[in-house]
This record gives sequence, C-alpha cells and structure tokens, in this order.
Amino acid sequence: MEGPALLLKYPNISDSSVISDNSEKSEKILEKNGLYQLDIQATSQTKKRERAEKRVKSRCNCGKEGIIGLYQLEEEERIKYHPISCGSVLCEYCAWRESRKLFRRVEEYVKGIKDVLVFATLTIGGRESVKEAVKRAYEVKKRFGDLRVSGRKRYPKLREKVEELLSRYIERVRETDGEEEARKRYEFHTNVMRKFEKRFGNKLYESGMKVRDIFKGIWKFEITTNSNHCSNHWHSHWHIILSGYIPLFLLQALWIEAGGGEILDIRQVKEKREAIDELSKYHVKPVIKEEQLQKLSEETLIELEESLYGRRKVETWGIEKVEIEKESQWKLVKLFTNIRVKLSVNNIRDIPKRVRELWKNDIDDFEYCIAKNEKYEIEGKIVLDKHGNLWWNIDLDKLKWINRLLF
Repeated sequence: MEGPALLLKYPNISDSSVISDNSEKSEKILEKNGLYQLDIQATSQTKKRERAEKRVKSRCNCGKEGIIGLYQLEEEERIKYHPISCGSVLCEYCAWRESRKLFRRVEEYVKGIKDVLVFATLTIGGRESVKEAVKRAYEVKKRFGDLRVSGRKRYPKLREKVEELLSRYIERVRETDGEEEARKRYEFHTNVMRKFEKRFGNKLYESGMKVRDIFKGIWKFEITTNSNHCSNHWHSHWHIILSGYIPLFLLQALWIEAGGGEILDIRQVKEKREAIDELSKYHVKPVIKEEQLQKLSEETLIELEESLYGRRKVETWGIEKVEIEKESQWKLVKLFTNIRVKLSVNNIRDIPKRVRELWKNDIDDFEYCIAKNEKYEIEGKIVLDKHGNLWWNIDLDKLKWINRLLF
C-alpha cells in the first residue's frame, strides 16, 4: 500500500494499477493538478499582458529619466547620461539600440564584400490578425531557410518551377510592353540564372545545401496595415539584403513553397555606399510606421507589443563575424545610480533620426536638450554625438562633492 500512496502524490507519473485501485482519489488529484496547470497558464498570460501594457504606456516617456556615469579618456573626464528606456518593441529608440551592434557588424561585412548586393522584399500574403500575421511570418521564414535546394532529383524539379514562373512573367510583359521588352527581360533573367549555376556548379546536384546556406545576408521584419480598425487587415513582410547573383524566380519558387506570398521585389545595388545607407535606414525604421501607430487603438498597440516582444526583428544568415572597433574609447570610472536626472524633452525616440542626420552632414555632435537634478540643484546641457551617446555638461567638482556626501 505504501507504493501507490507515494505515487499518487505525483500525478505526472502514470501507473495504471494505481489509477484502477484508487480511481476516485486519483481523479481528484489529476483534476486538481490540471486546474493548477491552467491557473499557471492564465497567470502567465495575465502577467505578460500587464507587462505589455506597462511598456506601451511608458513608451511616451522613454528615456526622459536616467542615471549618470563618470567616464575618463586619458586625463579628460566627462559625464554620460544613461537613459532608462521603455523596452517597447514599438519604440524607435529601443529598437535602434537593440540592433545597433548587429548593424555595425553588418556594415563592416558589407564594406569587405566583393560580390554584388541585392535588396529584396518577401511578402507573406493574406489579411490576418496581428498575432496570426506575426506568427505566420516567422514560421514561413523558418521553413524557407530549411528548404533543400540541391540534389540529383530536387534541383531539376526546382528548375522546372523556375522556368514556369519565368514563362508566365514573360507572357505578361509581352502583353503589356511588347515583344522586344519581353525578349530583353527574358535574356536578363536567364543570364542571372546562368551566373548563379556557374557559381555553385555541381554542388546543386549534390544533396546537403539548404536555402540558408545559399542566400546569405540580413533580414528585417516589418508589419503594416491598410485599415484604421486593424482587426484582421495586417500584412507582414521581410526586407532582405543578400550577396551574389540571386535569380528572382528561384527565390520566388522557394518562397512560395515555404508558404509565402507570390509578390516579390528584388533589385541590384550598384554601390556599397547605397547598401550601407539602406542598412542605416532599416536600422532606424521601426517594425511599423509611426503614422500608423498614431491611428491605432490602445488595445491594438498592446496586442502588437505582446506578439512582437521577445522576437528577433533583425537576423542574419551566414554573415561572418568581423572585428569592429569600439565606438568610444571612454572608460567608465563610476556609475552614480543614486542620482536621478530628468531631461527637458518628453522622450528620446528621435535619437536614431538625429544620429543619422549627424552622419549624413558629417557633424560630430550637437546640443540635444537640458538635463537637471532638482534634489541637488544640478543643471546642464545634454550633447548628442554621432554614436548616440548623451553627454551632460555640468560642473564635475560639484558632482564629486555630492558623491562624497552620499558615501
């Protein structure tokens, strides 16, 4: 009798003899355990929503308050402002800060690449709710990356699909733009396909190569809507920057097979500077445009936050790790966590845009706003540099004196 009694304390352990001998007691324990699990799930969902609501509300005041740190470079000392950010996926500043290291690595990679670069936009298709659109976009991308491209039987079948898509496209061009234009476009696309096949050669007929092994580059997720109500009118898509000659209709055939939409846009980048500028634009660009966010209800914003939080909005495939120089040589001497500072602006969500303007106009820094600590009556100008650092111009002797009083 001791064995069954011990087993019944653990409803996850299944034992048919125990259940049959103590069926009534077992059912009660299992029911209690099931309700307990449901309660945990409900509590988890409630907390997840509460955190999403908090982030959406704090987005309006992102970075308005922060702490400061003393930094040193050789004999020079400066005070740096560390903003307390909202952490929302819909915040331009937080999204920019999250992905800036990745983009610096990608920028160095682009500078060192010798092959051609192309930009492509891959759509998902359909009008869906926020959660469905986000979930399907990531599922399609994962299936796309895992698709096999090469193989003795696989590649010829894939080649047939490419020829079929190309033929349909050429027919449409012939109807709208005439025979001459159709011939030019056919020659262009077949030439790109030949360059692609020449690049990989016999590897295309050997098993093992997947899409992620061939199409190397960077992915950026975006979601948009054409409706102010935004209940079931969401469209998700991926912007990708790839290296090498990429046949449009091979990309389309694989994307459709993975469950994506038929609409694709692909174009070649002639200069690396253009590619870096485009990367910088995607770097600053949020997952959804600001003018659309302003039209959405609070409930829709919370649903967006819940669906997108924790997901990687920027990803890379096959990009080699390259050494990047530190943006700043300043070393942290001390962090003043007990001294809170407030800015004169409501939030710092415009910093990504400001930083881009500094780089574009070749300016090192500019006066961003005023910051002050009312308790200790410290006030000074905040200077934004082109690396996104916020420096506080104040009397350092007074700050050190206050620090000695506190400690």
